[in-house]
Amino acid sequence: MHESRGKGMTIQPGSFVSLRSRPSGTYQVLNIDPASDHVWLRRWPLRRTSNPTFTAPLADLEHCEAA
Repeated sequence: MHESRGKGMTIQPGSFVSLRSRPSGTYQVLNIDPASDHVWLRRWPLRRTSNPTFTAPLADLEHCEAA
């Protein structure tokens, strides 16, 4: 399991975050790529049909409480 620490927060798979570039949404961390300082995310809460994943830089993350 990968974990990232920085800016006073610990991010690991399963963590809930918001993005500075998209402050109105909540996202779940699926994986952390330490080589590129990016994380794989999906929108939370999950939808019944499609839950596309995407990457975002660690620097864009802000910790949020469990959704």
